[in-house]
Amino acid sequence: MAMPDKCATTWLQNNPGFLDEDRVTTDTPFPVMTNEKDDAKSLKNWLGQPVLPWTYDSGDARDVEVMSAEATRALLDIAAPTTT
Repeated sequence: MAMPDKCATTWLQNNPGFLDEDRVTTDTPFPVMTNEKDDAKSLKNWLGQPVLPWTYDSGDARDVEVMSAEATRALLDIAAPTTT
């Protein structure tokens, strides 16, 4: 049920525990993938799976670029769907 009158204006106001030093973090290093050696623009790269058994490096998490559908299509040279 939506209760907009109970929501604050900003995300941080709605999630005050986010800045708490004792908060349990949810970040996890990205797993080693079966396609690490494949070209980033290849279909094989997009179909990669985590290497089993899942072993996570306890080091820093890797940066991941978040992409919009438009950016993904451009990267893969896929035509945008038509709405006719």
